[in-house]
Amino acid sequence: MLIDRAKSNGKDVSAVQTAFDAYKAAFENGKPIYAQARAVLDTHTGFDANGKVTDAEQARTTVKSLGGFLKQYGDTVGAARKALRDAIQVFRQANPRSALIPTPTER
Repeated sequence: MLIDRAKSNGKDVSAVQTAFDAYKAAFENGKPIYAQARAVLDTHTGFDANGKVTDAEQARTTVKSLGGFLKQYGDTVGAARKALRDAIQVFRQANPRSALIPTPTER
């Protein structure tokens, strides 16, 4: 919505739109990884219902497995998230907020 509003105000949003589209695609690609991490959390082997360790070796395996999925998710989505953040920062520097929002006397 904000991209569309900036575009309708004549701002060049092509870099932000491209980065946002790439982020959306990466987010979709990360959903299966997230589901696998969620399954590990749901089973929480080695932990009781309150999160207390019941079997140290199983708990260690669970945490390592979860860590692997989180790293994989970060690798999948992280670069696109950073690119989107960078594109937004460049856009904001080129279009300061005061230029986008009229002051009360301009309304």
